[in-house]
Amino acid sequence: SLEAAHESFASVESTKASQPLVELVRLALVEGDVQAARKFIAALPETESPKQAAELAILDADLERAAGGDTLLVAQRAMAAAARAEDDELRLEALIRLCKAQCDASDLSAAHTLHEAFALEDALTARVPDEAKDAWRGRPTRLELSELDSRTARLGGRRPSQIPAPRTRSIEMDRRYPVIAGTSDRTVHLLEVLDKVAPSDAT
Repeated sequence: SLEAAHESFASVESTKASQPLVELVRLALVEGDVQAARKFIAALPETESPKQAAELAILDADLERAAGGDTLLVAQRAMAAAARAEDDELRLEALIRLCKAQCDASDLSAAHTLHEAFALEDALTARVPDEAKDAWRGRPTRLELSELDSRTARLGGRRPSQIPAPRTRSIEMDRRYPVIAGTSDRTVHLLEVLDKVAPSDAT
């Protein structure tokens, strides 16, 4: 049982117990045992690792969803934690949680979040060796993305395939404008405008 498994990890050194406890949280959520999941999360040792903090934030989002709580705020926290971890797989998982929360709230921006998730999934897939691609594409993550594609379409938002690709900040832009931070569409558009006017003497 979940309790017996938890007791067996209780005596394990805290740094080594983290991963088994994380797996127990996931198992409790699969079984719909929100109370057990909360207990296991509370037992997790504090961490200074950005990656572990992101994993925990994603679990918090799953727990909030299972408990029927306010998922949007928790999903946004998971996104911020995944960005700090600088881990694309965790960022993808956080994007999926955010998109689910936006769909729950009938927020049309879910389509843009899903578009970003699909783009990241494509980038991650490109890194996988050819012989492992079939197994990679069989992950539950792909099924979640497919389900979210249907959900966003029902919201009335454009499907990811219909959304124009976002602007990307080039290495050349980083070199020319090192003091201007940011990768959002607005920032990239600003840099593109600067590129057009910089050589000009116009005022």
